[in-house]
Amino acid sequence: MTLQVLILQPRQLWAVEEQYVCYDFADCNRSQYRLGYLQAVTPTLSLGACLSTDAQTAPGFQVLVRKAGPKSIFTTHATFLIVSPLSQFAATFPGTLGPLAEAQAAYVRKIAENVNFATELRFDATRMRTHATVGYQYEMRMGMFTGHIASNGVIGSVMEHRMAPGVAFLLSGYIDYVRSEYSFGFGMNIG
Repeated sequence: MTLQVLILQPRQLWAVEEQYVCYDFADCNRSQYRLGYLQAVTPTLSLGACLSTDAQTAPGFQVLVRKAGPKSIFTTHATFLIVSPLSQFAATFPGTLGPLAEAQAAYVRKIAENVNFATELRFDATRMRTHATVGYQYEMRMGMFTGHIASNGVIGSVMEHRMAPGVAFLLSGYIDYVRSEYSFGFGMNIG
């Protein structure tokens, strides 16, 4: 469950977000909090920052850059941990900016009027892992196909059929070749 408050002003965006992460009904006490700001410096370049924390990890500070062109969007962000000298708990402030925890870059290109391709590269410095994803989106008059292939062996696809304004039927499938797991499902999106 996510609660999100957005404040939109010309060339500015404030966002406050609270998200409850529940894996089952017994483990529903984990929540994440984010406070973000994005400022348009030029008509095509935006800079921003975000503070985030949850009950289990150290607070993080993100620096964001977004560059938009006529047919493409490039975004990148770097996440730094906030290290507190007072204790090891996550919600202790004041603190100092710690080492790089994660860096991510994404690029979306509009190939045709109804076709988008995207790539994402993510580096997790705490686990020393790199993850790359390539995806597509094909829009039709009454629906949309999306899919992705990731470097960790996961392939996924979603088909959305818009039945009426605000009502969509979804079919999805994900295959994880490394873990030999798969998931297929359907759903309704109302709203």
